[in-house]
Amino acid sequence: MKILTVIFLLSILSNHSISQPVWNFQNSDTTSNLNEIFLISPYSRPTLFIAGDNGTILRSTNLGLIWETINSNTTSDLYSIAIVDNGIGYAVGSGGTIIKTIDSGNTWTNVLSNTLNDLKDVKLSFGTTGIAVGDNGTLLKLEDNIWTASQIDTVDFNSTAYGSFSPDFFLIVGNRGTLMRTTDRGLNWQRLNTGTLNNLNYISTYDNIIAGDGGIRLRINGNNVYLFQTPTMNNLLGMVNYNYTTVISGANGTVLRNDQLVNTNVAVDLNSIMQTKYDNCFVAGDNGTILFTNTFYWSSGFKQLDANNISTWFKNDGVFNRHPISQGGFEWPKGENKYVVFSSGSVIGAIVAGDSLVTVCEYNSEYFPGYTDNSGIPHGNGNAEYKI
Repeated sequence: MKILTVIFLLSILSNHSISQPVWNFQNSDTTSNLNEIFLISPYSRPTLFIAGDNGTILRSTNLGLIWETINSNTTSDLYSIAIVDNGIGYAVGSGGTIIKTIDSGNTWTNVLSNTLNDLKDVKLSFGTTGIAVGDNGTLLKLEDNIWTASQIDTVDFNSTAYGSFSPDFFLIVGNRGTLMRTTDRGLNWQRLNTGTLNNLNYISTYDNIIAGDGGIRLRINGNNVYLFQTPTMNNLLGMVNYNYTTVISGANGTVLRNDQLVNTNVAVDLNSIMQTKYDNCFVAGDNGTILFTNTFYWSSGFKQLDANNISTWFKNDGVFNRHPISQGGFEWPKGENKYVVFSSGSVIGAIVAGDSLVTVCEYNSEYFPGYTDNSGIPHGNGNAEYKI
């Protein structure tokens, strides 16, 4: 006789969780494609800027309740925008367009770029130095308020990022799997092997995660590049990393949260994504699309236990003692900001035909809330009944 021994995980039902964020459309008052969101002062009064086609610059100081149109003094398509805390900022776009602000985006003036190539991305360091990249291998460097242009390759560059807190170290990604790195502010370049010919569209600053066509995601660790296939084949276009969580936007309404698909109920290309704090998440895309949710994390099946001297978190996929934002979630004594470093989770074991099978759930989980039928097909993921 065969003996089957299984440890079951039970979910406690409540009325405080839903399975997906609730997205709301915000009025952009434009039908132009919106290409990048930029955030200033995330910890006080956040100010959001969006750059888009036809010289579009939008600004909001109240979490997108009102988006005001700013005169950019250009009709060029704007692909990227960056403003630092001292109020100095730049936006770049088609035909080598560069515009500058010195008053936190209130007014903009045109700046000579010395190139006619489209500029796809700009990053600033303290407002006094910066880099911009664009088509046909174009690299621009900002020093002493002057942009100097050079051509370091022939492929189109799409995104650039500082690789550390030094302005001398930065990376560039582009078409045909191009990834380039410099440690001496562009005097010498090293090409890293990415293992793909897919276009690479975005690279995040400091943690250096890359989003590309065909739903691929790459991560750089020293001289090694690791390639992952996400659950979508759609092109991935924008990214934000917030407290150990990688959020990516892409074509056909794609949003990924730590490589898990998030439903947006739209089909337009979502070119850029940004979080202000915790649950507040904005997405900008084609045809003037702006989406907003304030339930980005808390709606994903987390529930807090807050009793006596303990504060901790549980998730309905079997992960315990992990905060929805950070790694540690078990605080004791409560209120003293002392946390257990590691999370935990359910261990499910079985003996099937004499074979011992064990699955451990720690930082991530392969479980879903719900049940399986006799054929092993899971049911109930996303069902409001299966909550903690």
